[in-house]
Amino acid sequence: MNSFYDEVLEEIESLMKDKKYHEALGIVERELKMPYVPRDFEKKLLGYKRDIKFYINDKKDGTSISIDNVLNKLKGKAESQLAACVALSKMNLRDFIDEVQDYLSKDPYPEASAYLLEAIAEQGLPDEFTLVRDGVEYNFYGDSLTPVSESKGYLEARELLFQWLENNHPDMLEMCKVVLAHKVYMFLPLSYDEGEGYTLALDVLQEVSSLIDDNETYNEIVDKNNKLN
Repeated sequence: MNSFYDEVLEEIESLMKDKKYHEALGIVERELKMPYVPRDFEKKLLGYKRDIKFYINDKKDGTSISIDNVLNKLKGKAESQLAACVALSKMNLRDFIDEVQDYLSKDPYPEASAYLLEAIAEQGLPDEFTLVRDGVEYNFYGDSLTPVSESKGYLEARELLFQWLENNHPDMLEMCKVVLAHKVYMFLPLSYDEGEGYTLALDVLQEVSSLIDDNETYNEIVDKNNKLN
């Protein structure tokens, strides 16, 4: 790599050090658009581009963590994977398609991968992904996924739980909301369709009832709905 390219890289590094991330990104994108970009130079530019975009998006405490550290956490244990996926879910995943595809294909920690699947759905990525979960392989396109917040089955179940519990059992309702959200997130890349909300709501209610040893409320609601139907 000749002195010109070295000087460009030094300028980018200097701007990043001074936290002038947008200026640094402008130089990176300018160089990437040149008619000829040496392979080694391009590789470094793409690395800087990923880091800069992460820095720009990281607003939590005024500090920045290298995107390479985040991506390395995807190879770690459950807690590391979870931290990495939470961070990535807040970013533009189009910049990390290869890494996300690789991660999902290796039977990742379910709670962690759920964050990425929801982000993929929300961002409508057109790319194809393969998720391996407990040895089962799911192939899907990102823009075919339904975000949890738009899942008709989820919305239907949530509304039923409010009808059943809001007035007389508000504490139980809060627990059911948490269990419902977890269940739907963990169902990704699949989603609950319209008409499946009633069964889903009953499953959630039964699970929470067992946890707090309150089968009486569950039985009352089931009996009431059986009479209505």
